[in-house]
Amino acid sequence: MKTHFKQGGRLWIGAIAFCGLGNAMLSTSVEAFSISRSVWIPGFIVRQVSDPNHENITAQALTGYTPFKLSNGSDATFSAEALSVITSGNVDNDLAANNIPELHADEERLLGSFRYVLGQRARIARAARSGDFTEAQEDLGSALHTIQDFYAHTSWIEGGHTGLAPLTQLTDPPEFSNIIGNQTTCTHFGLVPAAPFAPLTSGWFQAIDASGVSGWSTDPADYGLFEPSSWPHNKCVHGSPFLQSNDSEGFGLNKDTVLRANFPTAYSLAVQASVEYVKAVVADLGDRKGAICGLLGQDQTLCGTVIPIVNSGFEAVALADGAFVGNIPGWTIGAGVGFNPPVGTFNPTAAQFPGGIVPEGQNIAYSKDGTISQVLSTTLSANTTYILKVDIGHRLDNPVFPGYSVQLRVVRPGMDDIVLATESALSPGLGSFQTSTLSYTANASDASLGMNLKILFDVTPVGDFQVFFDNVRLTATQ
Repeated sequence: MKTHFKQGGRLWIGAIAFCGLGNAMLSTSVEAFSISRSVWIPGFIVRQVSDPNHENITAQALTGYTPFKLSNGSDATFSAEALSVITSGNVDNDLAANNIPELHADEERLLGSFRYVLGQRARIARAARSGDFTEAQEDLGSALHTIQDFYAHTSWIEGGHTGLAPLTQLTDPPEFSNIIGNQTTCTHFGLVPAAPFAPLTSGWFQAIDASGVSGWSTDPADYGLFEPSSWPHNKCVHGSPFLQSNDSEGFGLNKDTVLRANFPTAYSLAVQASVEYVKAVVADLGDRKGAICGLLGQDQTLCGTVIPIVNSGFEAVALADGAFVGNIPGWTIGAGVGFNPPVGTFNPTAAQFPGGIVPEGQNIAYSKDGTISQVLSTTLSANTTYILKVDIGHRLDNPVFPGYSVQLRVVRPGMDDIVLATESALSPGLGSFQTSTLSYTANASDASLGMNLKILFDVTPVGDFQVFFDNVRLTATQ
């Protein structure tokens, strides 16, 4: 019995990969513009293609994309982790959706392909706005696969186009829907284009032999050929990416590998189109920089609006090494007892932290049992996520680390504050700092809207042992 599989970006899993047929074995490594794989028949290697083109196109398009600057001054780019998820979503189009022509711009389903990538934009925006960034990245990868396949699988290039197809517009492109029923796009059993390539078309896959198996034959005697009675004879075939375009059997529209004519042009357009699609996705998110940052896989605190904090690094007092004072300019100190003064500003030495180095600047705030707080000029806004970070330290010569609490509050005039979020779980090792992070999202009906934000640090006293604070930062993202 013949065994078959589909080429050009669609793996025919049922025929070879999972059936355990004794006459052939398929090895699949990395998905590509066509799939990176080798096909063996005992004693005969048919062809090996190892260029991970979908991966390369995606990486090339996304690596250089920078929609804005982060709050630390660096470019906002896709992180390695985000690229990995996006690439996996791209590859999954071949592994999990190999039999859906619309996802690969095959079999003249071009309008369906356009509507798919347009629909994915809505899915990506919805997932990013809700904070499900992994889903947004996977959906982006899937859409990019379809866009990239468009240039490799259709007659766009053969039809004389040198620019990008209208894959990011919001209405159906007329040129994607002008194929009329049984209109001839290729002749001689799908091997010869009906010149010129009008209307825009793409190749067909389906071939069913007497045994009922679909796909491309792995038999060297008829490799790359369809049974001539099993697909529309007046339509173009996809063709084998494993055969050079100038081979006697190297017909078909696909430009999936370097073996195929027009591959460099298809590759270049696929990179450009991927960039344009990502730009459209980011534009869909508008001024929601937090959502954009999540899609990029970046720290959201670097994408939001930095909320001003007076003396956020505790550098307002000039102190000699090892010196301390019982005040913190810009901050309110709550009553404390014991170590004198119980709360204040300190410039540590190597006796407290290795090399006397702290997270930001030279000084740090300390507390033995009092509170440190600051009321901000910023008020709580609707549909905004606030992320507060502060570094918590444990000095080398303090064998005990007391309990602490970092709180984000709002101030109610004449009443007690409302605590929005709190964190108290860290336990840094001797001579080290850890970053405390807490967040709060205010919705449109939040009862605290319009109230001033307040930051508060509290310490549960244990003898004269201290907790240290440094590098306070607060951002707001929408």
